[in-house]
Amino acid sequence: MPDHGAPDVGTERDSFLMFSGYMFRGYDRLVRGCATAAGLFATALMGVLLVDVLAGVVFRYVLALPLEWSEELARFLIIAITFVGAVTPLEQGRHFQLVAAVDLLRPRWRRMARVGANLVVGATLLVLLTHGWAMTVVTAAEVSPAMGLPYAVTYAAIPIGAGLMLLVVVRDLWALLGQPA
Repeated sequence: MPDHGAPDVGTERDSFLMFSGYMFRGYDRLVRGCATAAGLFATALMGVLLVDVLAGVVFRYVLALPLEWSEELARFLIIAITFVGAVTPLEQGRHFQLVAAVDLLRPRWRRMARVGANLVVGATLLVLLTHGWAMTVVTAAEVSPAMGLPYAVTYAAIPIGAGLMLLVVVRDLWALLGQPA
C-alpha cells in the first residue's frame, strides 16, 4: 500500500529541473536580447563615428575650417563602442579563448577550465563595473571642453558594458554548472 503522505523525491526533482529549464530559457532570451540591442547600438555609434571622422577630415583639410568638437566626439564614441560593443561577441562566444588547449583536456577538466575562465572574466567585469560606476559618479559634474558634454555620459559606457557582459557570464556559468558531470 503506497504512502500518500510521503513526497515523491524524483517527481519534486523533475519539477524543479523543468522549472529551472524554463527559467534558464527565459534568462537566455533576456541575455540574447540585451546583446542584440548592445550590438545594434554599437553599430549605430560606428556609423556616427564614421560620419564624424569623415566630416572632421573634410572640414580640416579641404575647407580649412576645423571642427573643434570632432576629435572629442570620436574619442567618446570609441569608448562607448569598445565597452558596449564587446557584449555581442562575448555572448556569441567569439572572444579570445584558448580552445585548442582546453579541448585537449578530459571532459570533466574541460568543464572545470571553462567554469574557472568564466569566474575570472566575471571577477574582472565586477571590477570594471564598480570602478566604472565610481568614475562615472566622480566625473558627473565635469564637462568636456569642446562639446560641453558631461564626462559621466561617456564613462557610463564602462559600467553599462560590464553589467551587460556580466549577464552573459552568469548565463554561461548557469549553463556549465547545470550540465551533468
